[in-house]
Amino acid sequence: MRIYIDEAGTFVAPATGADSYSFVLTLAVPSAVEALLFYDFLRLRDEWSVRGIEIKGSTLDEFQTAQVIEVCKCHDVLVNFHAANMATHKDVLVEDFKKRQADALLAHLTPQHKQTLVQSLQQMADKIRKMPNQLFLQAITTIELLLRTVHESTLYYVQRTPAELGDIAWIID
Repeated sequence: MRIYIDEAGTFVAPATGADSYSFVLTLAVPSAVEALLFYDFLRLRDEWSVRGIEIKGSTLDEFQTAQVIEVCKCHDVLVNFHAANMATHKDVLVEDFKKRQADALLAHLTPQHKQTLVQSLQQMADKIRKMPNQLFLQAITTIELLLRTVHESTLYYVQRTPAELGDIAWIID
C-alpha cells in the first residue's frame, strides 16, 4: 500500500475574517494497482489538455473532480482529508492551544523520570511553543489525518487484500 499525502491552503487566519479553508489529503493506494491508477489518471489528464504533470485540485471543475473520484473508486483507493476553516483559528486561540499542548508533555513528569527524558520533553515543549502558528496548525491537522488514515486503511485492506499491509510506503508532497 502506498499512502500519498499532500496539503492545500495557507493554514493562516485570513485578515478579512472570511472563510478560508486549508486541507491535508491522503490517498491510500493498493500497490498492486498503483501503476494502472497512474496510467488511467494520466490518460484522464491528457483528455483535459492540461500542461505539466502536476495538477492542482483548485484548478479542477466539478466534472473533472468527479472523474478523478471515479478513477480512484475503480482502483479501490481510499481518500481521506482533514479540512480547517482558518477563519475560526485566531492567533490567540492557536497560541493558547500550543501552550496547553506543550504543557501536557510535561504535566505528569516526576523526579523518578530519567533526566534525559525530562530534558528531551522540555525541548519538545519549547519547540511547540516557538513553532509558528501556521506550521503548528498544519502539523496538528496532518497528525490527526495520518492517525485516521492508518486506522481506516489498515482495517479496510486487511479485509480485502491483506498482502497490501506487508509493504506500506509513505509519499509526502
